[in-house]
Amino acid sequence: MTLDDRVSQLSFGNLSALFPLRPPVNRRNFATGFSAKENLWIYALSRAFPGLTSKLAQRHVASIHPAVPTEVRDGYAVAIALEQLRRLRNRVSHQEQILNVDHQERLADMYALAHALSPQTLGVMKKMDRVQRTLLMRPRFS
Repeated sequence: MTLDDRVSQLSFGNLSALFPLRPPVNRRNFATGFSAKENLWIYALSRAFPGLTSKLAQRHVASIHPAVPTEVRDGYAVAIALEQLRRLRNRVSHQEQILNVDHQERLADMYALAHALSPQTLGVMKKMDRVQRTLLMRPRFS
């Protein structure tokens, strides 16, 4: 079994848990000034997102604590997007209602993450997308 095999067998929840979601209370407790997950983002995970643009961080800027250093802001944005998608996935898998979910926002997160991982994949993903059509067909209530 190779390292790639092990990584490919991680669950979505395990993968999303690798990213920094909550900033440390006291950065002075860390020799580098960064938490373990922030260091993981800086030195490893960020390299898995060659197509990452500042758009994702801008979309989630309100959810990112102002004390988060700029070096790891993108990591927090990825973490927030992944966490929201993980929660939606769990709601669907538990057959809970998803009527109040902002599906357009979650789709935008999915597109942004797909582009960040592999920019050329986004076009293929959009061609196969049925969510936009389904959203247009949903009933509107005032």
